Amino acid sequence: MWRNNLNGDADGFLGGVALEICDGQTQLPRVNPSYTPGHSESTILALPRVSMPHVTSSWHFDPQETYVPVSHEGAIVGFCKLNYAKHITHQLNQLERVQKALHQACYELTARTGGSPERVDEMVQRYLDTANRPLAGTAMIAAMLRERQQDLDLNPDEFAKFCDSYRLSIPELRAIYDGDEIESYQLAPLARILGTTIDHVIAAWKGE
Repeated sequence: MWRNNLNGDADGFLGGVALEICDGQTQLPRVNPSYTPGHSESTILALPRVSMPHVTSSWHFDPQETYVPVSHEGAIVGFCKLNYAKHITHQLNQLERVQKALHQACYELTARTGGSPERVDEMVQRYLDTANRPLAGTAMIAAMLRERQQDLDLNPDEFAKFCDSYRLSIPELRAIYDGDEIESYQLAPLARILGTTIDHVIAAWKGE
């Protein structure tokens, strides 16, 4: 039996009230109506014992786990397990090297073709967009149309008028951008707009 001594007195009572825990169960307070501080003799009124419900804790910790800091340019950005930290930092460093190599390649290509150095970043972004573009379907044709717009150095309105001059109306162009199915009669206008053949447009749509 354990008695809670909140008052610090020898009897373990607080204003004539005591808690008892017996065999893992908690009793309701025992009341001593004649209790006065400093007196050790008292009469206790015992109430029925009540079982406390089992509560599962939401928060836990494992003192055996070790986490290491991951930093970028001297600033700590997070913590994770050692094996994950090695993999994450390796992949991020590789990505940085690839981006630098792509930028350097675009810079050299621009210099050889007599282009403006200001367009290097635009060329880098174009290659990145090409790498992420869809592999088939209407989305593939839409990506090719956007690339064609960049090749012609036209803004969206100018490109829409350009497509309309080749009998692909502005609503039809918007529908392709929205992912609607391409109709067979649109293949010839699309080929002319993209500067390629109908067979190539069909192959691109099929992902071949």
